Amino acid sequence: MIELLPKIALYKMQRILGFPRILPMNYTLSLLYKCNSRCKTCNIYEKSADELTVEEYRKIFRSIGKTPYWVTLSGGEPFLRNDIVDICRELYNICRPKIINIPTNGILTKIIAEKVAQIASHCKKSDIIINLSIDGIGEQHDEIRNVPGNYDKVIKTYKALRKLEHKNLSVG
Repeated sequence: MIELLPKIALYKMQRILGFPRILPMNYTLSLLYKCNSRCKTCNIYEKSADELTVEEYRKIFRSIGKTPYWVTLSGGEPFLRNDIVDICRELYNICRPKIINIPTNGILTKIIAEKVAQIASHCKKSDIIINLSIDGIGEQHDEIRNVPGNYDKVIKTYKALRKLEHKNLSVG
């Protein structure tokens, strides 16, 4: 946290004086619009866009360098990307963020647990935060998400992630 103090001072100078020009400390990347939930509170699955390739992300990461402190990899459902581990590896190798945050609906228990284990193993000096989205208890959650059994799946995913033994992994 102490490494943020100089950056905060520079950000305040930029806001007041207009210089020095510095890049943000926090980035959110929407990896895709696909989602396996049909939430009443979101319609991202109705949108469409071309997905960037790992090579395109590599170029972006090189352009921002080591400026990000916190990066959120969002979606849709980020774990629907077959190459999410590769994207995380490139992000970590190039940018070295302190925090990599990935929100998920938690439906794909096995895939999520496997990919999170790979990400946490590779990105050893980053805190990996997996946020499981829960909108209610039991049937209330399933009704909001429009996926029968979603609540049971997200709880199963939570338990699977908690079993992973990585010191840099937090599950919320």
